[in-house]
Amino acid sequence: MALWSLIFGILFFFPPTALLAVIFGIIGIAKTSRRNIRGRGLAVAGLVLGCLGMAFAAWFIPMAYQRGFETAHRVRCASNLRQIGQAMLLYANENRGQFPPTMDELLLTQDITSVVFVCPSTDDTPATGMNTQQTVANVSAGGHQSYVYLGKGKNGAAGANVVLVYEPLSHHKDGFNALFGDGRVVFIYGPDAAKIEAELKAGQDPPPSYKPQLN
Repeated sequence: MALWSLIFGILFFFPPTALLAVIFGIIGIAKTSRRNIRGRGLAVAGLVLGCLGMAFAAWFIPMAYQRGFETAHRVRCASNLRQIGQAMLLYANENRGQFPPTMDELLLTQDITSVVFVCPSTDDTPATGMNTQQTVANVSAGGHQSYVYLGKGKNGAAGANVVLVYEPLSHHKDGFNALFGDGRVVFIYGPDAAKIEAELKAGQDPPPSYKPQLN
């Protein structure tokens, strides 16, 4: 038991073996407490390694799980912005090339739902209502729109580096998705993300710090 505890303890980075190391270590310590039975040191070592392994699993597995969810949310946001971009293009085709003054205008004129206005990494929820007009009214009530719209006053000829819609950096912490004038959706990350967000908030569009080759 003591020997198996040590063997499983050495493989502590696998949660099941770490648990076995703890179980065999406890049994090994109990048995070696008798006289003339060796192996107590092996059992103690296996027990310690097993406990370390379980502590590691308790820390690492939830973090990896959360990271996987965040990656999925980032991809979902990119999909939302692409759908918004397509709806904006269709709106522009119907309105002499002009984008709508507000993003919720797309709900009234295009085949799009309020679900795409919501980032899954936030507490925002899709706006609802008895009809489309009521849903649009509820969007502006707060808590139903996760993205920042910059399309007002712009048209389909906006430059490739002009940002039309973006999400606050606080959504994904290490970066944010942005919809550009040519229909691209790019995840801007790294040290430049905060600088570019600040430039957009200051009305600098296209943001001077954005360099396409970095993404």
